[in-house]
Amino acid sequence: YAREAAMGCKKYAFENLNKEKVHSVIKTDNIASMRVAKSIGMTKEDEFITQYYNGDMWHYLYSVQR
Repeated sequence: YAREAAMGCKKYAFENLNKEKVHSVIKTDNIASMRVAKSIGMTKEDEFITQYYNGDMWHYLYSVQR
């Protein structure tokens, strides 16, 4: 149901909130979430490191425009 939920969020952001762009932050080892993001038309825009309790973690920024 992840794809359906992601599509619902995307649709809500574009149709109800009138947003021009939707973002998703995904850990680099989360292959399933990357597949979901790609399946709803998102593309990788950037990568960055964030601080967590156990140290630095790489993330990808995915996005899709209206």
